[in-house]
Amino acid sequence: RKLWTQICERFKDYDQHLIFESQNEPRKVGTNLEWTGGDQEGWDVVNAVNAAFLETVRGADGSNPYRMVFMPCYAASSDEKSISHFAIPEGDDRVIFSVHAYTPYNFALNAAGTAYWDETNKDIDWLMTNIKKYIIDQGTPCMIGEFGSVNKNNTETRVAWAKYYVNAAAEIGVPCFWWDNNAFDSGETFGLFDRVPLEVRYPEIVEALMEGTESRAE
Repeated sequence: RKLWTQICERFKDYDQHLIFESQNEPRKVGTNLEWTGGDQEGWDVVNAVNAAFLETVRGADGSNPYRMVFMPCYAASSDEKSISHFAIPEGDDRVIFSVHAYTPYNFALNAAGTAYWDETNKDIDWLMTNIKKYIIDQGTPCMIGEFGSVNKNNTETRVAWAKYYVNAAAEIGVPCFWWDNNAFDSGETFGLFDRVPLEVRYPEIVEALMEGTESRAE
């Protein structure tokens, strides 16, 4: 509460272009529950911190009473258990549910996983079904604050995956933010735009992302 009180005071005169997010992937680090959807204690703690954050922001001066805010579930996880235990605030229509979803995991994030994906894999559809069921249909908007697929020398497949993913999200009104960490040669290679020469390394993927979004209006 003290932290967010200071943040709210510092940025109270910033308009709707500034959005606060309560937490980033809050989870039981180093346990077998870290990335597996959590448990009752984890869900309760995350929801309690979200509630304290929201109360603090809304009680602050300036733009804060009506500022848009992001709030995640446990670990910001795409696991159904985590999403379904997100406590949607009552009486506040300026809260956006935040989730990170690298799915299917073995294709999108696991470097030791598969470089193969096709539309018969229903992980993406299942994710959107859960977001719609537990969040959208309850009257709360959602954004996918992190998604992407690591490079495994499989650009053609990444293109197809990206277009399918963004289109599936667009169909339920959810915007997606690619996790471009500027990594191309080592680590989690999500990089699309190279910040040094200022060039797009994978224009085909960027084009697919745009096409996937536009196809919703067709």
